[in-house]
Amino acid sequence: MLFVLSPFLAVQTSFWPFLCALILFSLLCNTVLWISAKLSFIYVIVSLILLVLISFSWWIDLKYESLIGYHTHKLEVRLRSAILLFILSEVFFFLSFFWAFYDASLSPVIELGLSWPPKGIVPLSVYSVPLLNTIILLSSGVSVTWAHHNLLCNKSINISLFLTCFLAVYFTRIQLIEYSEAFFNVWWNFW
Repeated sequence: MLFVLSPFLAVQTSFWPFLCALILFSLLCNTVLWISAKLSFIYVIVSLILLVLISFSWWIDLKYESLIGYHTHKLEVRLRSAILLFILSEVFFFLSFFWAFYDASLSPVIELGLSWPPKGIVPLSVYSVPLLNTIILLSSGVSVTWAHHNLLCNKSINISLFLTCFLAVYFTRIQLIEYSEAFFNVWWNFW
């Protein structure tokens, strides 16, 4: 490992980002092959396990660097800025999906019959399962904020963290039921 003593750069060059990118590419390829070529799902699971192990090892190295005092104040500011830029990129990523949806729905093309939703698609009622899932998702955000506040105040986080995990599992379960019972669903191409 090469150590660089600079207030702006990471203190240690690392091979973890390269391995993480390699495993993410493997996960993407294995998932596409599982969906399209009916490759075994075990390859996707192995890629996920490797991704978790590599990420955990990378985070251990970063924690070790910070504990032994290699992280300067300027480096910590740069790391926080990097996280904020990542969150901003995610915001624009989802904004592009909403933009594409509204573009398709407000000016439908001739191939869709000049109507939205396209002919043959029966949309779900916005006030049923989607509204319930939105409420559950926002509630899990409140409970994780509650857990974070309790953690900062040195209080027990057991109830709030359990509630967050329960809401996450409940949201995922309802989303799975919604996808499986909808007239149009994600899974019909895969089976």
